[in-house]
Amino acid sequence: MALRLLHPEMKPLLDADALAILHERSIVDGRRLFPAAPIDDIRYLVDQGISGQTAFRTTRSARFSYRYSDGPDPMALVHVHDVPR
Repeated sequence: MALRLLHPEMKPLLDADALAILHERSIVDGRRLFPAAPIDDIRYLVDQGISGQTAFRTTRSARFSYRYSDGPDPMALVHVHDVPR
């Protein structure tokens, strides 16, 4: 993650060393929180931020797809009842 990617108001608060520490800790925490996720996916999300999540948006199997971030499969909550007419 490059210092230039930070919002301009954040640059005075994080120098290159602090940013490198934050980057590494974010990857370590991502690995701890999502042990089944590929490390390359974690790195990509850390590097891209929230906008990076769109790369996984319609992939049903990816740990960072909308399906996982929105919760369980919504169709599991749908029940169909046949009613006599």
